[in-house]
Amino acid sequence: MQSAYVVSTSQFKYWWALQENPLDGAPMTDKGRWRIPEYVVKDKDLLEYARQQGITAKKELEETLINPQSHSPQKIWYEFKMKLVQKARERARQIIPGYIRKINEKQLELDRGLMMC
Repeated sequence: MQSAYVVSTSQFKYWWALQENPLDGAPMTDKGRWRIPEYVVKDKDLLEYARQQGITAKKELEETLINPQSHSPQKIWYEFKMKLVQKARERARQIIPGYIRKINEKQLELDRGLMMC
């Protein structure tokens, strides 16, 4: 069920459609796309890798200005992006166990401290 409201001013007319239950008839959605977590974005190894890959991509783009038949800029950008996402996923898999270990160590220290009191 939708209710429509009209607000009119001298110059503009606005339409709002409000749903009483926004989930009625809504399509099923997936988990969405993966994004690079903040702790991975701040990782020095990933930043250095991104810088090196960016320099390489820039050189390839400059080559396309000289010889447009060599590569397309869209393909260069796509390959750069895919390499960066793949590296970010690898770093996330490497970083997470270390964070979990640190959290568990701190929790154990807290538990020991509470038991002594």
